[in-house]
Amino acid sequence: MWNYDNRFWTIMPNQGGTYLYRLDSSAWTQVLKVSTSTVGFADVFPAGNLVHALLYVNNVSYLVHLEYVPGSPGGYKPWSLVPGVQTVYLDKGVETATIAKDSKERLWIVSDISSVIVARWAAKPYKTWSAPFVVASGVGSLDIASVVTLPNQSIGVFWSNQIKKRFGFRVRKDSAAPTTWLAAEVPADAAALPVGAGMADSHFHLTVTPDGTVLAAVKTKYGVFPQTQIGLLVRRPVGGWDPKLYPIDTKGVNPVVNYASDTDTVRVLYSAARPPSDILFTESSLGNISFSAPRTAFQGPWVSPSISKNPTPNESVAIASRGPSVGSIWMKSRKDTQSPFFFSLVPGETPEATTTRLQQMIDAASLAQVGVYLQRGAIFETTQSIKIAAPGPLYIDGANATLKKVQGTDPIIVVESAQDGFFVDNLRFVGANGSRVDHPETCTTDWPASFASSAIVIHRGRWVTLKRLSIQNTSGPAILVEPKGGDISNLKITQVGLKESEEGIRLAGSAQRPIQNVEILASTVFYARSKSFAAAYAQDVTWRGGSLEKSLGDHISITDSQRLAFYTYSENYGGWIYTATTPNMVWCPRSSGATAVRLSNTTDFFFRGRTEGETDRGGAGPLVVAIPNSCYAISNKGKTLATAICPSGSITPPTPIVTEYDAVAPDHPDNANEIVILPTDLPADVTAKVKEAATKRLGIALVKGESYNWPMMEFKGNADTPAYVDGRGATIHLTQTAGAPPYEAALKIFNPTNWIGRDRFQIKRLTINGNGIAKYGILVQGGQRFEIDEVQISNVSLSAIRAEGKPGSGLYYNVFSNITAQSVGTGLEILSTINSKYANANTILNFRTLKSPTTFAFHWTSSTVGSKVEGNWNGLPAGKTPLLIDTSFSSDIELNQVTTVDAPLGPALIKLGNTVQGINYTP
Repeated sequence: MWNYDNRFWTIMPNQGGTYLYRLDSSAWTQVLKVSTSTVGFADVFPAGNLVHALLYVNNVSYLVHLEYVPGSPGGYKPWSLVPGVQTVYLDKGVETATIAKDSKERLWIVSDISSVIVARWAAKPYKTWSAPFVVASGVGSLDIASVVTLPNQSIGVFWSNQIKKRFGFRVRKDSAAPTTWLAAEVPADAAALPVGAGMADSHFHLTVTPDGTVLAAVKTKYGVFPQTQIGLLVRRPVGGWDPKLYPIDTKGVNPVVNYASDTDTVRVLYSAARPPSDILFTESSLGNISFSAPRTAFQGPWVSPSISKNPTPNESVAIASRGPSVGSIWMKSRKDTQSPFFFSLVPGETPEATTTRLQQMIDAASLAQVGVYLQRGAIFETTQSIKIAAPGPLYIDGANATLKKVQGTDPIIVVESAQDGFFVDNLRFVGANGSRVDHPETCTTDWPASFASSAIVIHRGRWVTLKRLSIQNTSGPAILVEPKGGDISNLKITQVGLKESEEGIRLAGSAQRPIQNVEILASTVFYARSKSFAAAYAQDVTWRGGSLEKSLGDHISITDSQRLAFYTYSENYGGWIYTATTPNMVWCPRSSGATAVRLSNTTDFFFRGRTEGETDRGGAGPLVVAIPNSCYAISNKGKTLATAICPSGSITPPTPIVTEYDAVAPDHPDNANEIVILPTDLPADVTAKVKEAATKRLGIALVKGESYNWPMMEFKGNADTPAYVDGRGATIHLTQTAGAPPYEAALKIFNPTNWIGRDRFQIKRLTINGNGIAKYGILVQGGQRFEIDEVQISNVSLSAIRAEGKPGSGLYYNVFSNITAQSVGTGLEILSTINSKYANANTILNFRTLKSPTTFAFHWTSSTVGSKVEGNWNGLPAGKTPLLIDTSFSSDIELNQVTTVDAPLGPALIKLGNTVQGINYTP
């Protein structure tokens, strides 16, 4: 793939031949047939208005040369000097081949032959090729090489040598004879570890920055947690290779790398496991290399990630394939040109003055191209809408602050136009004073008068992300997406809780401006008065995890839309209501005529999960209302509930492209509002700091990348539980007195209960090494709407994470995401008291169990209702069960896009206990 004339181009085969494609907005347009071959991989070298493409097939491969044709849009045609397809004869047994061009306009092809790496060259017009010249010898039969052009009139060849357990690099000056090369270099030789099968593997990809810095994304063969498996090697223009392998991840294969020159950013994509698997994405500044926590770029069974090998100014595109389909995502680096702006409370300030000052800061951040931080935990009262206008700030990080509307009925935030990648994170919205008052004796509710029609309204934007938000008491949709003055596409809503509003989420597109590609993850709508979710003129919408609950009207209402899929937990039949003076809850059915699903002129609607019909509680209204001109497939508890197949055939759920390509802000600068625990703190110091954080409702943070030697830490309840635990990449090594019995857990937490409308308890960015002296990495006993994210756990005897639901401390609506478990007994356990539904609607995203003596990756027992798993697990040994749903009363488990990798399955993929129902499995 390459970038030219502000467009991205790629060459790919299909069943009709090999074609040149141009990326037009979000679709690849077939421009030119370049070969009749239907197989092979293209390596391209763009050189101004020319591009040379090596179509590697095997020892008989092909070379094409294309010339740019300006236009609107532009295209390519065969180069007039060499218009046809040239055959290139390589060597038998070749694994792969790559191409580059030197300053003398010679083309070079580098490939492998059994135990050597060879290069061959041809002068313009590239009809006669030299004999192969040996660049490196003594490599393994599976080792490969890649050639790159350096800006100092030279070329370089990079290769793997799995016999010597090192990578190699060699330079040839263009002024020298073609067979004269400089001495071989060994990248980061001193950093190589005598672990596993060594540093070098035949998975790597190179790019070169404009100043000549060589960036090599590589996979190692260490194979032992927590050693680096995906990393970056760097060769500077002066000074040679950096002496270290920069760590990216302890898992993964097939890395590819790109450099964004405008922001000095290195981007790396890689497969999370042996393909097909998720494809992950991370980035770092080249000036200070420290990669961000990986995020999912392509979710599901994808293979062959690819990205532009030549540097791009800022935006770049990544592609991957899944069967005959190719997916793509845009990526754009976000780099503050100065420190983000910080908005804090002013004592005694009026709401009017606060509103004016906040709007001024948003506008200033827009001009300066920086983000905005709010004071952690503060409550800001506003009187009119805060508007985001072009170009807009980079982000708003709420840091658990609250925007509370105290006057007027306009929305709290209106996004008139957002720049690509704008996001709002970790913020609470309150649209009214007070809360609802229930009347169980009459099944009625008094709602407080709202001062906000919506919390957030979006009129224009691409790749906007709303993340970790809490919204309550709005007189209209809590989130309204309504195109005005521009298009809306690639919207992501993740870990958002909406409570006691007129509607939950409304996508209000039009025939002229449909809303495209919306992904909703692990989000909950609770007590919507009229609708939980509504959409008009929306395309490719997916809701995964979370729940739709206790709406008094329709749960899902769709009109004039295409390709919508819901994998979620739904209670459509009303709800229990109670007051503080009423000891017994009373069941109230939903409004007469309301339904779980209402469709009109909608095609390819897909629901798979749990929903309850009116017969379950005796309420009024049908479960599904489907107007003619709609086609749908609805599955309830694993059983087909209703179908109306589209004329074109079976229902096809959408596969939206991932939208969160940069929804991560730097660490919050307001350090005075969180308590930092130092590696040198004694246990008594740690206990005192945790107690102080809990009392003040602050979070605790560790020092980035440091190691901590700690005994077990216990949070006994809200009085002893901080607002969050942010490890910032630090590692806790569990320690104890010699001869003492094993700890129950490294972290033990009792009921971090935080309902919608209150802060969410979080554990994030943390590595725990149990050192074999703990049963569990994290033990949670009860809790609602907490999040455990970006956590790695190893060396515990039983479960990496054990979550228990009990009477009085149920386990509801929690999210376990981006978790890696290694050398554990079980990856994740979710358990509930027998015959009592105390573990409901929990969501697991991207949970991986790596090469452990594991009994099973996930374990449910007793009444875990409406739970959901997405992601994959890796490397279970023979005779072990990767997934077990066990004992009685387990129900409504959704398994979606689950992938087994390196896992001899043994007894069963899924083992069911007694009275298990509603198991949906999509491999």
